[in-house]
Amino acid sequence: MKFTLIFRVATSPGQLPMPLAASMDDEKDSDLEKYKGQAKKIMRQTSTTSPPQCTIEAGTYSFHYVTVDAPGSGGAKICFLTLAEKGYPRRFAFDYLDDLQKEFIQLHGQQIDSVERPY
Repeated sequence: MKFTLIFRVATSPGQLPMPLAASMDDEKDSDLEKYKGQAKKIMRQTSTTSPPQCTIEAGTYSFHYVTVDAPGSGGAKICFLTLAEKGYPRRFAFDYLDDLQKEFIQLHGQQIDSVERPY
């Protein structure tokens, strides 16, 4: 995985998504910066009615994401988004996201609704 982003999905028009966590980069890569910009665009376009699981091809990479209901919230969703090389098996990418969302919700699930500022 090149990078991973976790955010609370905007629940109403005009509301912005709330970044909750992101992976750290070891390397400076101008290509990676381009893909991070695309990830932010995906983040802004994701809504509570988006598919619960999706792959978006982007050049030599693919974005994979899953959205899940935020614990204890009335309709809020959390999105787990990752960027992987195009040849990386989708099943493994979604297994990774599934493990990540279970761990994240177990550790931080009760705090998600109270987050007011990005990480």
